[in-house]
Amino acid sequence: KGSDTEVLTLASGVPSWAAPAGGGMWTLIETQTASSDATIDFTTLSTDYRDFKVIGSGISCATNAVDPWIRYRVSTSWVDSGTTYDWAAWGWDITNQGGASGGDGATSGWGDKTADYIRLVSPYQGAATSGLGNTSGYTLGFEYTVFDVHSANYTQSIFGAALTLGGGPPSIGALQYAWGGGAYSTSTAIDGVRFQFSSGDIAAGSLSFYGRKIS
Repeated sequence: KGSDTEVLTLASGVPSWAAPAGGGMWTLIETQTASSDATIDFTTLSTDYRDFKVIGSGISCATNAVDPWIRYRVSTSWVDSGTTYDWAAWGWDITNQGGASGGDGATSGWGDKTADYIRLVSPYQGAATSGLGNTSGYTLGFEYTVFDVHSANYTQSIFGAALTLGGGPPSIGALQYAWGGGAYSTSTAIDGVRFQFSSGDIAAGSLSFYGRKIS
């Protein structure tokens, strides 16, 4: 019983299972494979879904020590300038050598309330070179969920990311796990989600886009 229960049906005496229906389920919309791309864009934000999720796996970069970013499209135009994005993140490395808490980037460096992107990695101990490394075998995996995209509310999001760092502190090759949240701080709907690095191409990786129905 209920929307999450599969239904047994009979056809010519042979039992079969019908896919469950109803709200609360994540549905795969599309998957894109990166290969020296400047950006990976998702623009199929149907009103059939309220919330959306991007899952990135095996993501590598062409340029060393770059940050993974998310940006949005509004009224079919990508917002890549201005001060409309907020983000805050906490990061920890594999040797437990400290973290970074959320806050105003103008004072603490661990977040930003006037940015032109949402950053999916903590600026570890203030280091400018604490992004993903481009050494062979260094990769990024992440989950990014954005909520209530069709409303005129500020668009909220949460994320978690694991990556091999390309600079210090800490030393090159350390793992960072980062988690945090972001917002698009303008009262408008969004109609696209973009993944990119702070500079250089997305060398490789797979990115999947999911939607969640609520009824």
